[in-house]
Amino acid sequence: MLVGREEEARHIEAALAGAAAGTGGTLLVTGEAGIGKSRLVCEAAGVAGAHEFAVLTGRAVAVLGHLTAMLPLGRLGLADSARMARACVGAAGLPDAVQSLVAQRAEGLPFLVEEVLASLIGGRSLIERDGRWEAGDLSSRLPRLPPGRARAFRRCRAGAAGVLG
Repeated sequence: MLVGREEEARHIEAALAGAAAGTGGTLLVTGEAGIGKSRLVCEAAGVAGAHEFAVLTGRAVAVLGHLTAMLPLGRLGLADSARMARACVGAAGLPDAVQSLVAQRAEGLPFLVEEVLASLIGGRSLIERDGRWEAGDLSSRLPRLPPGRARAFRRCRAGAAGVLG
């Protein structure tokens, strides 16, 4: 699943169309750790395989020769991070407060979107009920919260995952 990478996907499709027409080329994908380079390359390999290209894999080495295109990846915006969070759990029922929390905590890194969600779900702070996500059993976290947040949680359990962070 590629979220927020529509422009990069267009570059990949254009490179594959050029290859199908007999024009060779190279795409170099760069970016900081966790930005989604491996995922983008994996998705590109899947698209190439679906177009019946032979797909070879290897490891990175120093680049020699002429580069035809460079795809530097930047961080996702908050909206794309929230969209990725929804896509990761496969439900439209992810509360807005949780989407916002995940987007802010991930700081635009797709890898961290998945890790924040995994942490919330694994810690039972976020649970799925009937296709909708809601705050789980957060009572064990209450003693560690500042008094104002603990009171807010006790008063209003709906949206508590966003309150507790």
